[in-house]
This record gives sequence, C-alpha cells and structure tokens, in this order.
Amino acid sequence: MGTLFFLVVLFAGFFGEDGTEYLIFRESAIYDDVPEYENGWFGLFQADSVYVLRSVAFELRESTYVPDQWERPEPVYVNLPDEQDWPMLVIGSPVMKFQQGIVPTAYRSYTDLNLGDSIFLVAPGVQETRLFTTEYGLFISCGDVIQWVSRTRLSEVNNGNSIALCWAGDLDGDGEMDLILDDIDDSYYRLYWKLYLSSEAEQGLLVKCVASFYDVYY
Repeated sequence: MGTLFFLVVLFAGFFGEDGTEYLIFRESAIYDDVPEYENGWFGLFQADSVYVLRSVAFELRESTYVPDQWERPEPVYVNLPDEQDWPMLVIGSPVMKFQQGIVPTAYRSYTDLNLGDSIFLVAPGVQETRLFTTEYGLFISCGDVIQWVSRTRLSEVNNGNSIALCWAGDLDGDGEMDLILDDIDDSYYRLYWKLYLSSEAEQGLLVKCVASFYDVYY
C-alpha cells in the first residue's frame, strides 16, 4: 500500500497521558509541534468491509487564523479534494507498535453508551472482550479480569456527560482488544477520542489510555 500525502494546519491538538509517547489526532487538527517518529505515522482507513493501517505523511504549514480577543484559538482544517481520503484517525509513536495491513476489527459504529449497556467485542484472532456501563462509569472485562475504564458517570437524566464507543479491535497486533472512546465530561472540559492500548496495560489490567485528542470549552 502506498503512502498518503495530505496537508495539516498547525493550530489545534492532542496530548499524551502520563508521559507516554503516543499521539493521536483526527482530521487535520494538531498542536504547534509534531515529532518526527522513526516508526512513522499511521492512518486507520476503512477499505470496503475491513480496516487497514497505512503509513501517512504530511506537510505542515502555518495557520493564518487570528481569533478574536475574547476567544481561544480554534482548530483550522484543510479541505481535501476527496474527503474519503481522510483516515478516521492518525496515530504515531517512536515505539514499534503499529504496522501496515488489515486490522482485526470488532466494532466500528459510533455508538453512545447508556446506563446499563453491555457490548461484546469479537474479532478474528482477538480475545473476546466485554464493555459495560454502571452508575460508576465504563468497565471492560475479559476472562476473570474487570477494569474500570472511565469514571464519567452516566445517568438517565441528561447531565452533559457521555461516553461513545468509536472503534474496537487490535491496533497493536498483540491479540488483545484496543479501544477508541469519545469520553465527554461537560462539568469541566471535553475529552475526545481516547486511545486505549492493551500492549501498554499495567500488570493485571486489560488496557491503558496512552493518548487523547481533545478540545476544551470554557
């Protein structure tokens, strides 16, 4: 598979959690500084009925956007000739965790999770995993292991909080489930598209949040 080239505007962003060296962003929004990874950057694309990781490269250029004095800087996006060329996300790391090719996918249907929901995630060659919600947030389980994934509290009353399952499958090739969540807590800020990798999970756990693409509302 060839390399995809596209433009990215310098002005919006992502961040890593706990000092981990993973970065994730959507569309063309990034911060002012983008590391050059020897391992490169990868886009997750839908190709017919499967998902594939493909190497991506991009050219950076300065943004001409000037915010008003009362607003914070907003993301600026590049309009591509063919919007279908956009990957659903771009991920990068100096660690060799990602490789080009078909990615076993268990779930790809942006779905808001409600209180009491339970979803079984099944993909070829990947351990079957379950996601379920309680009044305390979102949990993931596999075998005898249960892990608390998100403390965002859901309720039947609209309180501004929400969790959505964006994608589930094996991004890092270890035969265990990885997750991409849209986790929003409107009480302070919004967190979008949190990346959880099984290969970085601490002992006795199933996944670890290694990076998030985010936006903040004041």
